[in-house]
Amino acid sequence: SASQGKPNEAHSDFLKINTIANHVANEPFQIPRMTACAINVIGSQKAADLATAFPQVPVYKKSLEAFINKWPATDAKTEYGNEIFFIKTILDHAEDREFYAQRIGVPESDMEGSLTQGSKAQLIQAKADILKHYRTSIAAYDLPLAEANAQFMSAHVEMKKSFNAFPIAKNAYFSLQFGDLTVASRYVGSVKKMQFQAVLRAINARTADGKFPENLDLSDLLIPYDNVPLNYSSDGTIFSINAPLAAVSEDSEPHDNSITFPRNKVQ
Repeated sequence: SASQGKPNEAHSDFLKINTIANHVANEPFQIPRMTACAINVIGSQKAADLATAFPQVPVYKKSLEAFINKWPATDAKTEYGNEIFFIKTILDHAEDREFYAQRIGVPESDMEGSLTQGSKAQLIQAKADILKHYRTSIAAYDLPLAEANAQFMSAHVEMKKSFNAFPIAKNAYFSLQFGDLTVASRYVGSVKKMQFQAVLRAINARTADGKFPENLDLSDLLIPYDNVPLNYSSDGTIFSINAPLAAVSEDSEPHDNSITFPRNKVQ
């Protein structure tokens, strides 16, 4: 619609994209939550492209504001719902060869002999222990990122012990589970939202002759866990918002996470 000179219709399309992102975010699974964030980022990028290229068309700025104001929310307990359900399912089928072969894809060669070494009492205890370890994982959200991931990994080590009497279930779960993606999606999603808040400020601070400010106060936009502000730089014609994401573990390196506008010429 924007390419056809119809900004109001483009704005309506942007609102629909944001609505789709929030609908996807309502799914109690990790991957849909990450997908919702990606949808909103793509929509925000295009709205920012148009808002920076056509300052005389205020509706594009309204589109960017809509994406920011209705950014898909994250919720640890909801996102963990799929893994809790999956754990319960594979343990409930601890002796079901057909289930593991057809639903999980476990090779027949891996199911020789008894599928379980545990009793019914051990099965109940395993479920209780696993739930306890997931609660520990959820509590990691209140910690700095590196500590959060360390607590995640520690909880998963303990969780593996709970599966020891159920080797096929253990192998099935730990070959498919998603580790610390929930922490990662919340972390990156929050940073992306703040970056577009900064983009909107730069657009609002543009001077009458179309220049972006050389400096912009972003001291209130603090990166989650790291508690440091975003970085802004501009030569007047283009600007960049950098989120210096910290290393998530001792073995990894910090990485650049900048966005720059205008990104390219918008037709």
